[in-house]
Amino acid sequence: MGKLKFGVWIPSYASNDSARLERVRTSIRKCDEYGIDVWVIDHLLTSPGLYSVSWLEPIEMLSYAAAITSRVKLATGILVLPVRNPVVLAKEVATLCALSGERLMLGVGPGWNAQEFAATGSRIEERGRRCDEMIESLSLLLSRSNATFTGRYYNFEDVTLDPRPSRMPELWVGGGSKTPDLQGHDQPKLAKTVADRIV
Repeated sequence: MGKLKFGVWIPSYASNDSARLERVRTSIRKCDEYGIDVWVIDHLLTSPGLYSVSWLEPIEMLSYAAAITSRVKLATGILVLPVRNPVVLAKEVATLCALSGERLMLGVGPGWNAQEFAATGSRIEERGRRCDEMIESLSLLLSRSNATFTGRYYNFEDVTLDPRPSRMPELWVGGGSKTPDLQGHDQPKLAKTVADRIV
């Protein structure tokens, strides 16, 4: 049986408040001291009615955490893939892997906030298929040179990113459904495509 491992979501709320930012730094250092993995949240925008805050950008947040830790894993929980570009994200992930000594755990998922999709030029109705293409293209970009991918939403040819990690970061795929909202796109049950993506 494997060893039980703990992680903590760091309160990486976007803020210019120096006291709050110092608490974030202290939390990260304490995690490293006690061997507790550092997790950060990803939301591009605030969502009035659900949460009234925004979060610091997760890859940059973990780069900072990598600089002030030495042994704990650094994780996204979860990174909303469909609002990103696969080549740019792969370069960010590869850089974070290099800076952290490959301590990254990449938690990913399709997201749910329609405004984040609209703001980044995509549609929430495409999120599942986009997420699948992102996972496939990231795997290619992070594991081989001269990567080529032709999909419905993302295409690139003969792309080599350096430095690449020696192995693909541990990948955790999240998804599900929430209480049905007449204005939302989620269904009251777990779709087969979502279960397949998670598996």
